[in-house]
This record gives sequence, C-alpha cells and structure tokens, in this order.
Amino acid sequence: WLGPDGQERSKSFPDGQLKAAQSWKANQEVDLIRGTYVDPKAGEITVKAFATNWLADLDIDELSREQMEMRFRSRVFPYLGAAQIGRVKPSAIRTLDRMLRDADLSDRYRHTLFGNVSAMFTAAMDDNLISRHPCAGKSVKKPKPARKKVVPWPEDRVWAVQGALLERFRVLVDMGAGLGLRQGECL
Repeated sequence: WLGPDGQERSKSFPDGQLKAAQSWKANQEVDLIRGTYVDPKAGEITVKAFATNWLADLDIDELSREQMEMRFRSRVFPYLGAAQIGRVKPSAIRTLDRMLRDADLSDRYRHTLFGNVSAMFTAAMDDNLISRHPCAGKSVKKPKPARKKVVPWPEDRVWAVQGALLERFRVLVDMGAGLGLRQGECL
C-alpha cells in the first residue's frame, strides 16, 4: 500500500494468511482516506526517546521542566522507558499507577504524574506515532488528588503570629487570614 507520503509500505504475513493480509491492507487504505492513518513503524520509538524530546520542546518555565524531567527519570522511565511507544497498552498505565500506589506516593503526586504521562501520549498521537491513547482506555482510572479541608487558624493564633512578626511583615498575616491568600500570593 502507499503511505500518505506516496512511499510504498509493506507488511509480511505467514503463508496461508491471504485473507488477513487483504483485510489489514484494506484497513490501512480506509485509515488513509479517513485521515486517521498511523504508520505502523512510527510507533517503534521508545517512550524514553520520545519523552526526552517532548520534554525538551515544551514551552514551560525551566523549573517546571526540571520537575517533569525528574518525575519521568525516577518514575516513568524505569518502567516504560524501554517500551516502544506504539506498544504501550492501558494495562501498562494501570500497572504503573499500581506501582506508584505501592510505593506509597501521594494521590496528588500520582495525579500530577498521570497528567504528565497522558500529555506525552497526546503529543505522540498529534505526531501520528500512535493511533490509540493508552491513558484514555475505559479501564484506566485517573488518580484523584485527595482534597484536604482547609481549617483556618483560631483568632488568638492569628494575633499571636502577627504580634511575633517584624512590623513590615505583619501585613502578610492580614492578607492570609483576612483575604485567604496563599503564601506565594502574599509575597
């Protein structure tokens, strides 16, 4: 069959599999017409190679990039790094999440890592390296971060903290306790 670039592609089948070969070729041609064609050889790049290039190309601040690279190096590459990106199945994503759970990592961390891995596979789909998103399988459940109920300080503690600060920092307590701003927003 001819690929979208006009180059001839081929796939071999065992003897006696003519019907399977014809069916496979017909599916490739239908995918070409629909615009959903994915070159079977395109998914042979490893997850580590693709993710490394994808992370380098992301348009994010340097600190966020370093954190994502660290997450991939320590958690994703040891398990999925050597796998061909086109061969990663939803079961591998479920197993990765189970391994993160077994390592007693927080729900928030697992949620963040799942989002990063999912974004990488979305980029692979955009590049026509894969036809199906392994994180989007019905059997894959996105980790939900645990919600912590915010408990405000009692009034006497607010006044005690404000009184213990230097004059120029006391406004931070007003901003945090009175307006509900977080530390970074106050600073």
